[in-house]
Amino acid sequence: MNYLRPYAGFASIQEEENVASSMYNGLQIGWNRRFANGLAFGFAYTLSKSLDNSSNYKDIVPDTLQQKQSLGPIGIRYPAVAVVNYVYTLPFFHDQTMLTGKLLGGWQISGVNQFQTGVPCDIGTNNDYAGDEIRNGPSAAGAT
Repeated sequence: MNYLRPYAGFASIQEEENVASSMYNGLQIGWNRRFANGLAFGFAYTLSKSLDNSSNYKDIVPDTLQQKQSLGPIGIRYPAVAVVNYVYTLPFFHDQTMLTGKLLGGWQISGVNQFQTGVPCDIGTNNDYAGDEIRNGPSAAGAT
C-alpha cells in the first residue's frame, strides 16, 4: 500500500485542526394578519442553502492541500421551511354575564404548524480515499 501514500513508509497520518468554513444563503418572507373578527394568523417561509467543510468528523482528508474539495451541504439541513400560526376566537357564548357564558365562553383555538424538507442526519460512505484501509472518509450526503 505504500505506493498510494503521499509519504512513503508511514502508516496513516492523522491531521486535525479546529478550523472550518461555511456559507449560508437564504430568502425569508413573512406575512401577518392582525387580530380582526376573531381571527389572527401568520405565515413565514425560508428557502436556504448551507455549505461547510466540517459538518462530519473526518479523520482522513482526501487532499490536505485542497480542503475546498470537502465543501458540501451541511450535515443537518432543511432547505425549505414554512411555519403557519393562528388564533381563532370561537363565535359563541360571548355574553359573559350569564353562567353559561362564564363557563363556556371566551375559548380560542390556536396553533403553530411547521412544514420542512431536508434530512435529519447525514449519510457516510465506506470509501478508502487515502488507501490505508481505514474506512471513514468524507460524507457523501450532498453528492447529488
